[in-house]
Amino acid sequence: MEMRNALLLCLGSLLIASALTSPLEASIRLNEVLPAPRSDWNGDFAFDIRDDEWIEIVNTGDVPLDLSDYLLLNGSGRLPVYGFEGVLEAGSYLVIYGTDAVEWQVANNAAVVGLSLNNSGDAVLLVQISGSDTLTVDSLVYGTSDVGYDASIGRNPDGHGAWGVFDHFDPTGGNGLDPTPGISNLADPPPHIFEIRRDPLYPTSSDSTHISVDAGDFSGISRVLLAYDINLEDGEEPEMELIAGDPDLGTWTYTILPCNAGDTVHYRVSVYDLTSGTISPWMGYRVRQSTVGLRLNEILADPPPDLSGDANRDGVRDAADDEFIEIVNCGSEPVDISGWMLRDASGVRHVFGG
Repeated sequence: MEMRNALLLCLGSLLIASALTSPLEASIRLNEVLPAPRSDWNGDFAFDIRDDEWIEIVNTGDVPLDLSDYLLLNGSGRLPVYGFEGVLEAGSYLVIYGTDAVEWQVANNAAVVGLSLNNSGDAVLLVQISGSDTLTVDSLVYGTSDVGYDASIGRNPDGHGAWGVFDHFDPTGGNGLDPTPGISNLADPPPHIFEIRRDPLYPTSSDSTHISVDAGDFSGISRVLLAYDINLEDGEEPEMELIAGDPDLGTWTYTILPCNAGDTVHYRVSVYDLTSGTISPWMGYRVRQSTVGLRLNEILADPPPDLSGDANRDGVRDAADDEFIEIVNCGSEPVDISGWMLRDASGVRHVFGG
């Protein structure tokens, strides 16, 4: 990261507060902001309220633009949260996620806050360092009424249009469209996957496994597929069934039948509209041995005070040593209980050996 950005951080808010000028007419513009994520947006398929916030800029000019003099400021503290580098091609978009801001902050020994977009209203400033001046290039001030979960605040058309709320996923009175990170706000983005679930989370050989996905797309989802294989063989890609909601915002599911203990099942979900698709990374699970027949059968918590309380038959009645718990396998197959534990409200009481 360039020394100019590190130096700016050392100077702190004094430089920013004293040097901000009126907005500068430039080809680089703020274009879209998402302050209240409720699902994964940075592509790691792991939701994080800080890491999945994002800010998009656009180069509306006809020539590439060197970004090394530009910074993003959080309006509440007037402190830099991200310093740009590289070149943004003409007509191109760049999305800065909370994860990007965290990496920059760590590299510059700054407070690690991500983009720090306030859900109750905030301001975002795009500034340029020009000699000893810090010039405001573009800014956005938004209020509580502009914020919805997984809703963005964007320009329409790009770069110079009026700000509006893209709130298809959480209607708040906006334009009802989908957020469009990395592409034109007038474009039809690919479907958005909110969450993929597996039930049960740790399937056994007696379990059918239900894979469900929540997804949305303003133009409508045309099909959802589950690709899966067992032990990297016998691959299939059946269509998942819509069980709740509508094709523009719904839940789809598919059931994988029971597999043998020790099998490894890999799967991924693909969600398509009529023009594009979103594909999840591969996920998987190892099938555990079924424990359907294993039950607690008898418990002695308070051995009788006389010799009849000698449950372990060592000839001595002891209040601690003669307590017992009995388990029974009611099934037709052996069950390996190596590493299994007995525990109560106080903690682990016994671990079974191999």
